[in-house]
Amino acid sequence: MPARRAASDSAGGEYTEEDVAETCAHITELLSEYANLTRQYAPDGRWEPSSPDGATTRTEAAELLATMSRLLARTRHDLRKVDARARQRAHELEHVPLWEQ
Repeated sequence: MPARRAASDSAGGEYTEEDVAETCAHITELLSEYANLTRQYAPDGRWEPSSPDGATTRTEAAELLATMSRLLARTRHDLRKVDARARQRAHELEHVPLWEQ
């Protein structure tokens, strides 16, 4: 199991309850999309190409991997936006003008 770090360690800021909820929603959506792909392409737990032909197998595998990669990239993008907001809040807290302290 990987070492656990506080969210603020990796993001450089503090996560709000809303940030945590949004992060969970993005990960849940990714897992749901992957589950849909599994049901569609491997309903019995094993992926089988539509043809035993090697070229067809490679093409279908590449298309499936591209779909999975796009879904993962979208989730990473969404999580970076959450991290950016946390960093921005931390930056704003660190740089409060003296007249507001």
